[in-house]
Amino acid sequence: MEQRIETREPRVALTYRLTGDYSAINYDEAWNAMWQCCQENQIGDCGCDVEYLSTYLDDPVTTPAAERRCDVCIAALTDRIADTLRGMTLAHGVRLSTLPGGRWMVFTHRGPYDTLGATYGEIYGTVMPTLDLDPERPAPLEKYVTDPYSTAPADLVTEIWIAIK
Repeated sequence: MEQRIETREPRVALTYRLTGDYSAINYDEAWNAMWQCCQENQIGDCGCDVEYLSTYLDDPVTTPAAERRCDVCIAALTDRIADTLRGMTLAHGVRLSTLPGGRWMVFTHRGPYDTLGATYGEIYGTVMPTLDLDPERPAPLEKYVTDPYSTAPADLVTEIWIAIK
């Protein structure tokens, strides 16, 4: 598994909250709500000026499945897009938020989303105990590097971002 350290700036993002078992919630509900909100605000494809992420707010080991929260996000990579997002009329459960910046350990997962659990197991079981973690660290992020609608599941690339000191 590839890993590297990166520094991120805080990023303005559209977010949509989902609740439930992370492996069973309907992520399309969130993406569709955000895309509908963008269309209603006459915002077309932002292309490479945004990134697509999810942030998992609850530990799946200690939080009952029905209570787990996940924010699905479209984050701005440029000031122009950030200003556009700030100016939107929000609807359909879409919120505006700021994703945290800081130093992050980034792990690259290659393959279908349904195999992410094994990658998380390796990260949390083997790698995390060796890291200098920020005790106030924000929730981990998943960044979807490839488009799941045009990429074969075996070729998907997902980055898992864990905040460090």
